[in-house]
Amino acid sequence: MHDHLPLPTAAEPGARIEVDGTLNLRDVGGYPTRDGGRVRRGLVFRSDHLHLVTDVGLAALGALGLRTVVDLRFEREVAQQPSRLPEGTAVVRAHPDGMESADQGGLLEQIIAGEIAEFTLDDFAVKYREMVSDGVGMIVTVLTHLAEPAHLPALFHCTAGKDRTGLSAALLLRLLGVDDGWVRRDYWLTNPYRTERRIAEMTPILAEAGVGIERVRALFVADVAFLDAALAHVDAHGGTEAYLCAHGLDPAVPAVLRSLLVEP
Repeated sequence: MHDHLPLPTAAEPGARIEVDGTLNLRDVGGYPTRDGGRVRRGLVFRSDHLHLVTDVGLAALGALGLRTVVDLRFEREVAQQPSRLPEGTAVVRAHPDGMESADQGGLLEQIIAGEIAEFTLDDFAVKYREMVSDGVGMIVTVLTHLAEPAHLPALFHCTAGKDRTGLSAALLLRLLGVDDGWVRRDYWLTNPYRTERRIAEMTPILAEAGVGIERVRALFVADVAFLDAALAHVDAHGGTEAYLCAHGLDPAVPAVLRSLLVEP
């Protein structure tokens, strides 16, 4: 869908931020809104896990001025891959309750163990619909956290920065008035930033376990069809703002987010 488009330059929205030890860290800002505004830069960031951040990367992370990090991972992931963060950065935990099936690492382990024969694109589209329904509390927590000025600048992340992070970023951008074309583009950018490298890394590991990469490619790609499945569910239930407010978001939060994060 976006394969023919060049990657964004550093001055354009969606550009990857170089923090050694991460592959998918970006500013959520820079995108235009439908009313002529623009999402402010330097206030909200999205990322994959921060476990492999080097000392050089830690200095780069510190330069972002983060006050808080929202960790969307499950306890197992946090224990296996503890984050490296600048001193004094507060951490908030939020994950989709009852949605351990959204844990990519857990699914991969089951596939390698032979417990799951394959995982298709259609399977993952179903997981996205579940994540935005059963796991919507995670997204409500992220948005509520970002609506507090004292928490900014803030970063939210999961393990790959693709599914939990990608869906949270998509609904945040929608709330801020960003068109779906940009929302999908932001989601898709995980592919050139992280997916291609992860597939290259995992192919020999999976082959050793007797698993062909094509059987599990859906675990690694950011297929826009996944996001569309989730957004279609949201739109069928009143649209982004109404849906989130019906699932626990304070009705005042969307306007607060727009005042904080959108410049005229």
